[in-house]
Amino acid sequence: MNIASPEDIQIVGKNSDITKILFLLHMADERVAQQSLFGNSYEAALMKTRTGRALTKILQRCNLTIDDIFLTNACKFVTKDSKDPTKEQYQQSYEVLRSQILQFSPRYIISFGKAYRALHPNEHCNIDSLYGKKEGNFGYWTLMLPHPSKWCFETTSKYYDAISRFLESIK
Repeated sequence: MNIASPEDIQIVGKNSDITKILFLLHMADERVAQQSLFGNSYEAALMKTRTGRALTKILQRCNLTIDDIFLTNACKFVTKDSKDPTKEQYQQSYEVLRSQILQFSPRYIISFGKAYRALHPNEHCNIDSLYGKKEGNFGYWTLMLPHPSKWCFETTSKYYDAISRFLESIK
């Protein structure tokens, strides 16, 4: 279990400085360490996953592409065995994530799954109670949604619509 460099687990789309949209996933898995299998590309490795395929559909539905967003993972630890980082790992990831957010200065943050825990490492909260809510993180509006790989057929349109409304509401 080791901390990954932010460059290893981020995608900076060529138009992201214009759109200022940050997509915040929870954490990367061991595919980051296997990027050589995907042409040394985190993007290529991500797109082979269920999450990557769901992300592509989300972007298409919002008339965006991967080139339009900055994508990073909230937890900077890469692990094979644990999907739930420790509180200490979240705390260590917090400063790196904070620096990324402040440097990018997003207009919008769309946070998926348990990424909220990395934004608030010292709080204990029921993540499910936060979904669909907007809140200011580092002064930036954030929409929190369940992890896209967990969306079921019945709720998919609801989440697409929530993202579209969120992006429109802040323009």
